[in-house]
Amino acid sequence: MILDVATRGTMMVVDVEQATRIIDSLASTDYQAQYDRQNVQKKGVFKLNTSDAILAHNKILTQHMRALTQ
Repeated sequence: MILDVATRGTMMVVDVEQATRIIDSLASTDYQAQYDRQNVQKKGVFKLNTSDAILAHNKILTQHMRALTQ
């Protein structure tokens, strides 16, 4: 699902070079995010990792689509 979101469609239609760039980009972003986090978390601030943020966004989009189709 994360790869499909990154391609704004489906991963099955992109070429090998573009797929490699997307995967490398996602991997480096997630790797960097793991080391950029601070141990002290401010009150009222909730940090999400990349996959959680994409899944949350996907859930919101799904809810909007359901509301539009009803």
